[in-house]
Amino acid sequence: ASFWGSGGTAAPWGTVNYHDTFNGTVWATSTNMSTGVFGSASCGTSSDSMIMGGDGGVGDATTDARTLCQRWNGSSWSTSTGGTLNTARNFHAGGGKTSEAWVVSGAPTGGGNYTATSENWNGTTWTNSSANIIARGSCFGDGSLTEGWVTGGQKATGVSGTLLTTEHYDGTTWSAGASITEQRNSGTGGGFGDRYNSGFV
Repeated sequence: ASFWGSGGTAAPWGTVNYHDTFNGTVWATSTNMSTGVFGSASCGTSSDSMIMGGDGGVGDATTDARTLCQRWNGSSWSTSTGGTLNTARNFHAGGGKTSEAWVVSGAPTGGGNYTATSENWNGTTWTNSSANIIARGSCFGDGSLTEGWVTGGQKATGVSGTLLTTEHYDGTTWSAGASITEQRNSGTGGGFGDRYNSGFV
């Protein structure tokens, strides 16, 4: 088993570009990301992965949404092989792999102004896809491009509360799925490309 993690924040408040890998036994420091971000989405494996969007931590530290995608090839990070998102976003969800990925929702401008837009990646270009049912931020999800899911998160400005609804994605259309048991946001989730039979939050 191998895993990886990168980006985030550290005290005092600010982005970091740290990158660690796990070989099934221990975590080890790896090559730093090109640009530190937090509130991003990710996809791929410890040797072939991508960080999609996120927040640069400038100004309000939650309103510096980025279109930047950063690609890891097992030895170095690149900002020229993952394309750029059509919509800058942070605190969004995403999944897939470096040859076919997706992102959805998040905050293009911060302050709870969440979007319902989604985008697909074909290994070369990001293209806009259909809107999801509920615009949400601080949400989480996973899965492949044709069997993805997003759940939880916060409702948009003017609508109080935290969500427990789930949506499924087939690469083209979003549809309602079963709700999680507790309202939550800013979590994480996983599953191996099957929105129906395996996943966790």
